[in-house]
Parts: sequence; structure tokens; C-alpha cells
Amino acid sequence: MDDIPKCPEWWSQLVWRIHFPIKIPGWKGPNPPHNRPQEMDQIYQGLAVHTMTFSMKDQKAAQVIRTQLEESLTTLIKGLSRSH
Repeated sequence: MDDIPKCPEWWSQLVWRIHFPIKIPGWKGPNPPHNRPQEMDQIYQGLAVHTMTFSMKDQKAAQVIRTQLEESLTTLIKGLSRSH
């Protein structure tokens, strides 16, 4: 199994899991099987980006990004029941 380093305290666990997904021993495919819909990864990524916009220097641009993300996340979340 791959030796994945421990997530540093300063790095968001959410972002860490996107870069280092959980590995299932013996699985040969590109992504391990799991019981969550694929849209969940998009939601996690959107939440991570949304959070990071608060540290942007240009807060007007950050607000535009957050507004677009919130609309996208709302659509993704409402569609979760169809993706099971």
C-alpha cells in the first residue's frame, strides 16, 4: 500500500483527501469503489474553494466566486438523491 504522509495541521483535511484519496488494498482500478455519489467530490472541492476565497486579497472577486459556487453547490446538493 502507498505510504501516504499524515495531513499537516495547516492543511485542510478536505483538500488533503482530494489530493490523497483513501486507497483500498487490492483495488486495481483508477478510483476505489465507495458508497458515495461522484457528486460528493465536487461538493467537497467546492466547499474547499469557497473557504479559501476568504483569504483572497480582492474580496470583490472572492464574493463573485463564492456566489457562483453557492449556486453550483445548491444544484449539486439538490441533485444528490438522483445520483444514488
